Amino acid sequence: MNRAGRVFVQNTYAGRIYETDEGYAFEYDSSYISQDNAVAVSMTLPLSSDLYKSNILFPFLMDSFQKAGCLVL
Repeated sequence: MNRAGRVFVQNTYAGRIYETDEGYAFEYDSSYISQDNAVAVSMTLPLSSDLYKSNILFPFLMDSFQKAGCLVL
C-alpha cells in the first residue's frame, strides 16, 4: 500500500501528496485552486490542476518538515 498525506497551507487543505511506484505525486485540491486567495505550496509547484510527479520527495515538503522540527525517516 502506498503512503499518502494531506497538504495544508495556512491551515487550509491545499492538496494531496502520495507515494507511487515511480516516486511521488502531488495534486492540488480543485476547490483550493479556485479560491481567490490560494497560494502555491512552493515556487516549484505553481497553482495548477496538473499532477506533479517526482522520483524523489518534493523539496518543499522536506523544507516544511525541517522548519517544523520534524524528522523524516
